[in-house]
Amino acid sequence: MKIFLQIVLLFSLLSLSSCKDWLDLQPEGQATSDELFSTGDGYRSVLAGIYEAMASKNLYGVELQFGIVDCISRQYTWNWKHGERGTNMYQVARDFDYYNTALRPTIDAIWKDGFNVVANANNLIQNIEGASSELFAGGEVERKMILGEAYACRALVHFDLLRLFAPAPIHDEGEQRVPYVEDYPNIQPDGLGVQPFLEKVIRDLNVARVLTIDFDTSL
Repeated sequence: MKIFLQIVLLFSLLSLSSCKDWLDLQPEGQATSDELFSTGDGYRSVLAGIYEAMASKNLYGVELQFGIVDCISRQYTWNWKHGERGTNMYQVARDFDYYNTALRPTIDAIWKDGFNVVANANNLIQNIEGASSELFAGGEVERKMILGEAYACRALVHFDLLRLFAPAPIHDEGEQRVPYVEDYPNIQPDGLGVQPFLEKVIRDLNVARVLTIDFDTSL
């Protein structure tokens, strides 16, 4: 009986050890942030991921390209079907009924997905600014190109979020509206007035221009 208990105990310890090793395994196809930012390929992958996210349905894949934004600006002429008015998301957007349950989930998704892109751009910017140019196949030119594009993506998405969720500058009364997020992570950023927000957009675009001008400008 004593031997039997010892055998059971041994197998239990081995099982716990195997379980611990299994819990430490990294999911196939996923990489940690440290791994991604240890090679030039990793930085390129993060930038590609940002562009892919920007091309999603809730952003420039549909809604910020020809979906909600064109409905709000009344680019389309509608032929109303009986009982349909007030239930179709795009018709609701055309009527500026932003709290309608048919439209609200998409508005929330635009906000969430937009700031998710901003967060990933900030993460890339913070890591690549101090990275060695030796990590990149194209050296310092490639490092500056990726950094410049990350700044440009951050500025573009911020600008579109501002124009959707804040008044035009001519109607701005200085109230805090949309946050301009520059740090990663930043869970509860404070909103800004329209004018200081636009100044940050212009600043980031100028930074991007300086970083990319040597290879992204036709002379």
